[in-house]
Amino acid sequence: MPATMINALKNSLKLAILGVSILLATAVQAEARSCSDMTNDLRAMQKAQTALLESMVRKNESMASTLDQYAQTFNSKKTVRKADVVGMKKSAVAFRNHQEREQKLVQRFSDKTDELISQVEQCLKSKTIAAQ
Repeated sequence: MPATMINALKNSLKLAILGVSILLATAVQAEARSCSDMTNDLRAMQKAQTALLESMVRKNESMASTLDQYAQTFNSKKTVRKADVVGMKKSAVAFRNHQEREQKLVQRFSDKTDELISQVEQCLKSKTIAAQ
């Protein structure tokens, strides 16, 4: 399951990068738009991207909590092997560890996106000044 979530995160990142690329391509041809409009669009896209990525991170906690509940419920049943309950608890810990790694990745991605937006903002401002 964690490999599936990693792939989903990678696909989301690719989508976000594609979105930034499209916005940048539009920026080159959109002389009539102001730099502040372009920057606002990029910031709005960043907020949406962050919300999407954070949602994916929260799913790890949801899965871990579900496994904890199952382990607690099955722990009292005589028909479930102790090893299976221990396996559920270990899986819950693994999901939480995965969540922590994803949170760090999302933060790094957000920081790099901020950096890119700032660079684009400076570039657009210099192009606008040069055009005048």
